Amino acid sequence: MIHGINTDGVEKFLSNEESVRLKRGRWENEDVLLLKKYLSKEDSVLELGGCTGILSCVINKCINGSHIVFEPNPEMIDCIKMVRDQNFCNFEIKNNIISDNESETFEVWDFRLGSGAPNLNGRGILDNPYGDSYRNYQIKGISLKSIAPQFNVLFCDIEGAEYFLIENNYKELLNFNKLFFEFHHRFNNSKSNKKIHDKCIRVLEQDFNIIEARNNVYYFKKNE
Repeated sequence: MIHGINTDGVEKFLSNEESVRLKRGRWENEDVLLLKKYLSKEDSVLELGGCTGILSCVINKCINGSHIVFEPNPEMIDCIKMVRDQNFCNFEIKNNIISDNESETFEVWDFRLGSGAPNLNGRGILDNPYGDSYRNYQIKGISLKSIAPQFNVLFCDIEGAEYFLIENNYKELLNFNKLFFEFHHRFNNSKSNKKIHDKCIRVLEQDFNIIEARNNVYYFKKNE
């Protein structure tokens, strides 16, 4: 149990490092604090990056509105379903990736089984810092434009791909009045570094205010 969520069976989907973090209660603590503080019952949430489904259940228990979870890693879909069902939550799960293309290549790394990153047809998001092995999957793309108008909140934890999302889909982000972003500049490589992070923050601040940030997790609210 973590953050009030039953996590029985989750460890079998995780690497040893991730399992230790889960056992110690160090699992997306900053995200949880911001979500519980700023989500409202009337909110409807588009969640990008479901991972284990733990945060999905935290979100789902905070709202009464619609809630869809996109997770491109096919190896985590059963985990999200399991966590959803054993916590009596009600959200839709889609094994898709946000893209205007028909499909994208998604890499799943052995050192972080609960994660991975889109390759975006050769335009890699994150360098694998451990040089570990990975598996490639072709994941069907769904455009943000086609789904964004259905929701007022975006939660995004997509392992560095948030920079491409902000750069290429900024117009669609204006459909939301609340944005929760977990930024991944901590990897500090050529695809996802602090300079790019700061640029994306400046772009978002054209139409959104930073209400609160905890480490690399930010909550933005759209300007009135």
